[in-house]
Amino acid sequence: MISYKKFARRTRFWFWLAQATFRRYLIRIAVGLLLLMFIFFALLQTLPNLRYLTSYNHGLVGAYTIQNLPASVMELASRGLTYVNEGQEARGDLAQSWQVEEEGKKFTFKLRKNLRWQDGTKLKSQDLSYKFADITSETPDDETIVFHLKNPVSSFPAVVSRPVFKNKTFVGNGPYKVTNIEEVSGFVKSITFTPVNPSLRRVVVNFYPTQAKLSQAL
Repeated sequence: MISYKKFARRTRFWFWLAQATFRRYLIRIAVGLLLLMFIFFALLQTLPNLRYLTSYNHGLVGAYTIQNLPASVMELASRGLTYVNEGQEARGDLAQSWQVEEEGKKFTFKLRKNLRWQDGTKLKSQDLSYKFADITSETPDDETIVFHLKNPVSSFPAVVSRPVFKNKTFVGNGPYKVTNIEEVSGFVKSITFTPVNPSLRRVVVNFYPTQAKLSQAL
């Protein structure tokens, strides 16, 4: 049986040996720890972007400018005052209700409360960037927008289902943000949508002048 004194001597020996080894390799240990910390933080920055390696690419035929991009594409990034259901009926989206007056020439939309843009600011009626020929609009308060039509249009609530953005920007209120638009000679070549939810894939929509060009790209 090992005596207490022998046990104490052996314990001190191994303690001194460990202490001496630690002192000898202190610099290496410190550098190794710093390197591990650097790798750890680098991975934190890199891993969220790995999902972009599997971006969803979609092709469309047509020539579009920034002003007339298809609503079916832009609805990724924003919503309209209304939406059109499967029965082709307009239902409230950003707007909770609307009122028709002056025999179909005046439409007053009331916005839902507590709406936010993707930049975190409150969505106000003054922010909405709808532009129509022969139609004027006014915003009597932050939650009301009134359209005055030159002629009656019974389907006007469906017209404002088009996605709307914050004035003079592409800041929307949808599940994706517009992060890049590539133009060639004034026409949009591609548009990139980055998801607000990091679990979703990035979407890149490419535009082609003809079906043949689209087929070649696939």
